[in-house]
Amino acid sequence: MTATLGQPLTHAETPLETEPAAPRPRAPRLPRIFASVLWAVALVAAVAAVVGVFTDVVRDDLGAPLVPIPPNLGYATFVAVLAIATAHRKRLAYAILLAYFTVAATVGAVLLAMPTGRLDNAGIGPGDRVVAAVNGGVALLAVIVLLVARRDFTAQLRPGRPGVAGVVLALLAAVGVVIGYVLVTVSPGDLGGAGQRWAYAAEKVLGGAVVDPGRGARAPGWVDFVLGLLGGLAVLAALWTHRRAQRAEATLPEEDEERVRGLLRRYGDRDSLGYLATRRDHLAAFSLTGKSAVSYRVANGVGLATGDPIGDPEAWRPAVATWLEEADRYGWTPAVTGASEEGATAYARAGLTATFAGDEAILHSGEFTLDGRHMRPVRQAVARVERAGYTASVRRLSEVPEEELEVAAALIRSWGGAGALGRLGDPDDGRCVLVEAYDADDEPQALLSLVPWGAHGLSLDVAASAPDADPGAVEFLVAELMRAAPSLRVDSVSLGVGRYPEAARYQPRWTPRYTCVAKPGDVPKVHRVAAALVVPPVAGASPAVDVEEDAATATDDEPDRCEQARIRLGKRERLIEAGGDPYPAGFPRTDNTVAVTIRHEGLPPDTRTGETAAVAGRIVLMRDHGGVCFVTLRDWTGDLQVMVDEDVEAWRSTVDIGDHVGVRGEVVTSRRGELSVRAEAWQLTAKCLRPLPDKRHGLAGPEARARQRYLDLITSAEARDVLRARSAAIQSLRDTLIDRGYLEVETPVLQRVPAGDAARPFTTRAGAYDLRLYLRVGPGRYLKRLVVGGVERVFELGRSFRNEGVDAKHNPEFTLLSAYQAYADHRTTRMLAQTLVQRAALAAYGSTVAYRPGPNGTPVEYDLTGDWPAVPFYQALSDALGDFVSADTGDSDLRLLAEAAGVESGERVERGALLRAMYERLVAARTTTPTFYVDFPVELSPLARAHPTDERLAERWDLVAYGAEIGTGRSELTDPVEQRRRLAAAAADDPELTEPDEDYLQALEYAMPPTAGLALGADRVVMLLTGRSIRETLPFPLVREARRTLGGRGA
Repeated sequence: MTATLGQPLTHAETPLETEPAAPRPRAPRLPRIFASVLWAVALVAAVAAVVGVFTDVVRDDLGAPLVPIPPNLGYATFVAVLAIATAHRKRLAYAILLAYFTVAATVGAVLLAMPTGRLDNAGIGPGDRVVAAVNGGVALLAVIVLLVARRDFTAQLRPGRPGVAGVVLALLAAVGVVIGYVLVTVSPGDLGGAGQRWAYAAEKVLGGAVVDPGRGARAPGWVDFVLGLLGGLAVLAALWTHRRAQRAEATLPEEDEERVRGLLRRYGDRDSLGYLATRRDHLAAFSLTGKSAVSYRVANGVGLATGDPIGDPEAWRPAVATWLEEADRYGWTPAVTGASEEGATAYARAGLTATFAGDEAILHSGEFTLDGRHMRPVRQAVARVERAGYTASVRRLSEVPEEELEVAAALIRSWGGAGALGRLGDPDDGRCVLVEAYDADDEPQALLSLVPWGAHGLSLDVAASAPDADPGAVEFLVAELMRAAPSLRVDSVSLGVGRYPEAARYQPRWTPRYTCVAKPGDVPKVHRVAAALVVPPVAGASPAVDVEEDAATATDDEPDRCEQARIRLGKRERLIEAGGDPYPAGFPRTDNTVAVTIRHEGLPPDTRTGETAAVAGRIVLMRDHGGVCFVTLRDWTGDLQVMVDEDVEAWRSTVDIGDHVGVRGEVVTSRRGELSVRAEAWQLTAKCLRPLPDKRHGLAGPEARARQRYLDLITSAEARDVLRARSAAIQSLRDTLIDRGYLEVETPVLQRVPAGDAARPFTTRAGAYDLRLYLRVGPGRYLKRLVVGGVERVFELGRSFRNEGVDAKHNPEFTLLSAYQAYADHRTTRMLAQTLVQRAALAAYGSTVAYRPGPNGTPVEYDLTGDWPAVPFYQALSDALGDFVSADTGDSDLRLLAEAAGVESGERVERGALLRAMYERLVAARTTTPTFYVDFPVELSPLARAHPTDERLAERWDLVAYGAEIGTGRSELTDPVEQRRRLAAAAADDPELTEPDEDYLQALEYAMPPTAGLALGADRVVMLLTGRSIRETLPFPLVREARRTLGGRGA
């Protein structure tokens, strides 16, 4: 939590994309111009006071036409403070400037109006009169500019105690004058009597820019420096007193704290940083309704808000507006650290610029575990700490005695810890949690302090450990905290922002946080202010000893390579040392291999075409015949031979099988008639550092082929053919529907309600909104919403997910085609499904065929043309059982038939589940050529329209081929009342899989026309066409995690 406040943001800062917002008004330029001039004056005065070189020249060049620049630190300090106030558009600074330049202009006018004789008598010569005229003119111009720009200086002073600050200034200045008198008495220089010395000391302490009491007489330079320093210290002390009073005034009133806590009780779950709003040195800017507030702190002219606005998101905008108005009123630079994406969007809509600050690490108690390979370092650290005899205590602060809290606070200070909340043990913080670690001697060694994050979350505030504590003490405490989370009723724990390496070891979920500023140039200043406010610890920070242990137990980043791999690495290094590039940006090829082959097909042996071609690809075969090398070059289109008979030694010393090369040369044929490119020039385009698998056998086993599909594609022509067939078939599915007037759309993959019959979904969580979400098992319900909206033909071809097992026919992630057509029925979609599969076969192979492995493994071709049979459900089941079955068959008779067929049929098995099991085991699993099964029992089709002649049946079909369901379709149930009833019944049977989808049901209540839909598994279609398992047809199927193979040895 606190890393946002205490650490400079180290991530690459990229803007947050939001809807266009009205930009904030730009800060006026005139105050900045005046401030720049004042800073220059202060700098020159300070340098002149310290160095004492060129002082008179500086006064003559800059002081005469502008303002006095005496070599005095007191004066420099006052002008610097005035510059800061001017830059922040303070009204007081405006009044001082206006008064000064008005007096200067008046003095200049008076001097110019006086008779020349009087001026001569006063010792003011013609040169002085010119200076007075210039000074008066500049001052008059400054007065005019200030009057015009008076609306630019609108900022007020923050409430404080200016009277006390004035008293401090007066007392310290008086003390300085006394000390000054003593100094000029000890070292008077050419000063005269006591009166002149008092006046001189007062003039130098008060800035040295008003009068010249010495009338040319001066004390030594070091005395002037000390007197100016005393005046500067008086100014700084007064300023410090005023700022301290301002901070004392800027405390959260009890009434506002109660309002803030009330908002946190209702909306605290939204933001892990929300509890920081209860800091007593923060202020709160409420919306007019009081439903939302922005918590902020003022430091060094920055109004720094932390996290999102608290309260009702609908009221965030007025709360942010109130805060920005407050910032404008006092001339602060508005900024926000640690805003979530939703909060940053709200600030951006108010005109601030949001940039990425870092990711917040969040642990969820339902997901946290010490098991698994990725948690091995943490698990080992925890085990080591437990073996050392450490114990842990996890308590709410309301359960911790006051004296123990005092000890804990003292330990935090002694161990160098700090927290963003700034307090420990306050009676109002009873829901905070303290986690402590004690060694075998019962001595405290480490602790965590966490603040509430809504009703069921915690956010890390302090993590500290003793210097001699075990390096894994913090990991031990985090593990103990997550173990105790259920008893604390804690679901989520935030570990902070912007500390990826330390927090990543716990395998958290990540959610982005943002910094928001008025203009990008404010970011460095905001970072400095945020870092100065607090330097918070971060959970899990461990010393180098633990890192070394992790390195010893984890897999090396540099793999153990085989001898061939080391040889290849050596070639790479030698090429780099010789000035070459093993991975150049490109190669200008003119042809692919198949284009060269087609153009020169049928050439006789030993033919030279005179045509030059430039080809590029991977070397998959190389034969060295001494003076010439014959190389097989492979690109995606095919293979082509390359002859290398020039500079063969350079080729051998650089190139290996597996490398990518580009070759330019004449197209010829060899003595045996092999079409070749005779290399006249070649270039290594990518060095392969691992040897390829055996060229005859390829990868050993289907598991290796699925895990390393890239190697399978390199070595196996069949793998490449399957990938081409898959691409062509899926493209055909899309084109066929588009040609028939269907509109392709995209619907959400992350859904709030699991929707998919009996499919079990994957769950995830949206950290920014603390929402449980599901990966879709199908897009059907969203597509039907579009049909309600008037889209009469619609489809989506995309990824869907089922949290189920992996086998030859199932993968948790799969490609699904879903299509819906208004004013159609299940017969329409059945014929459409047949057309889709047949055209996919035509696109993949050029004819309407499918392939299945034959008895000896050779593919056997099957014809897919014509209409496929449509068999009623109960007829197919009767044929499989050898006994008549219908909708009239009683449950007891059905159970007897199932038992006779070897299908489990206990008394508790419902009729629908029994029918499904019998169908899948006895019918679908035994089906060979493509067959439609129609008229399913209504128990198996809750979303299908009832059969017009028998309400116990549904207008649904399944397409099955070779034991796998290819797709399904139905006439949709459009009656919202009946649909609600059926979904409620399904939810009663299994509420985990089917939750009420009120948005979908409400959409149906706006009337969906008669509609039919279908769903085809695109992966199943490819399986049907190629005769291969789903693992072979998917480029990257889900495979179990395996240990990394040592370099090249797995090949």
